[in-house]
Amino acid sequence: MRKTLLKFLGIAPMLLLSVAITAAQSGIDAQCTQLLETVFRDLGTNCAAAESNTVCYGSPSIVDPLFTDGQETFPDDGQVFSEPGDIVDLVFPQEDFYSVAALGVSPLSLEDETYGVSLIYTQANLPTTVDPVVIGLFGNVRIENGVFEDELFLPGEELIVSLDETVLYTVPDTFDEPSLPIHAVSGNFAADAVTPDGAWVRIQHEYDHTYGASRATAWAKVSDLDGAADTSSLPVMGPDSLAPMQEFYIISDSGDEDSDCESTPPSGVLLQGPENIESDVIINGVHVRISSTVFVQMVDGVLHFTTLSGLVVLEPNTDNEVIVPPGFTVEFGTSGDLAACFGDFTNLGLDMIANNGVANFGTCSFSEPEVMSEADATAFTSFEALPENVINYEITIIIIINSSGTGGSIVIIILGAEDLSRIEDLCSGDVPILSSDICESFDL
Repeated sequence: MRKTLLKFLGIAPMLLLSVAITAAQSGIDAQCTQLLETVFRDLGTNCAAAESNTVCYGSPSIVDPLFTDGQETFPDDGQVFSEPGDIVDLVFPQEDFYSVAALGVSPLSLEDETYGVSLIYTQANLPTTVDPVVIGLFGNVRIENGVFEDELFLPGEELIVSLDETVLYTVPDTFDEPSLPIHAVSGNFAADAVTPDGAWVRIQHEYDHTYGASRATAWAKVSDLDGAADTSSLPVMGPDSLAPMQEFYIISDSGDEDSDCESTPPSGVLLQGPENIESDVIINGVHVRISSTVFVQMVDGVLHFTTLSGLVVLEPNTDNEVIVPPGFTVEFGTSGDLAACFGDFTNLGLDMIANNGVANFGTCSFSEPEVMSEADATAFTSFEALPENVINYEITIIIIINSSGTGGSIVIIILGAEDLSRIEDLCSGDVPILSSDICESFDL
């Protein structure tokens, strides 16, 4: 019988990381390690100037990028993404709808000494005062933009509004999730969006929300604003509004084995929001709320969501809601049968090709969260070398240690103190948020 034990150990974390990485790399071909170090070092130079709502050609090579004007798609002839360091707006020029439709990167090749990496920066549901969500494409993966012109929200003018004991809400009452009062505030605040009916404005305001995370925006009724405020100049945001690339489809199957390099990250999509601030994206129809880092793969027709730090909430505020703690993986799909849970290939995104499907929760559901394997944890340690100037904060991968114990093997996962504190909160109280099995796994 295999017992799982996850807990924080009071040992110097840098020492543990050094030991773990050295052990992981001892059997790896030196060429793999050298190539990865070069790619990540160059990434810090190539993408240093990237801003919100842009995509950066990080490392060779980008695979068949497509662009669209909403009516037809245009393959990139090498004039847009011609070499690493090229940075392109996700939507350009802003007065017309001309958008990145699809983008892929190539798998690691020791023969060619290449490893495809591209970084996308979407503002998602966050104000411009907060860092954007980083979407990193690594290796054998291709994604398609799912944000259409009539859904697109781009930042525009901001308006300073005066609030006097004005009650703020989580969302307007016309949005898809419950509109809940937060608290009353007074003072001057920046408003950056208005609802289509002109009745609500979005306020740049950070507050504690759920599961140990915070939100960076709240909403106020225009009728409750102190004094006259002309909100007509603000960009319009409705319940279906999305930032560029806030919704996308993974349209290539990464496969189980990508290379012989044990420490190379698996092919897939790394998403990192601002630390401990909720950010929302939609992946193949799955609503993913990140706070803070998650890795997503499509393998043999199954979506894998692995939380690397903070928490991930899948399908929040629905009957299908699943919380994925750090070090855990949740799957959606049926291996070898994409149509079973995603339907047959249909044309859902901007590349105008029937090559994607959307999660069907009427027929399928998420798996129970499972601890990621030690091999996966070893591979993910490579992300610790990502340059901090192109991501929101340094990634520190959870360390998984196998040891023997009474009744079978014991898996010890070493968490940072902040992550552990969030888990403790979710496992406490009369009605814990996390299941008893997960809480017991954390030795709580």
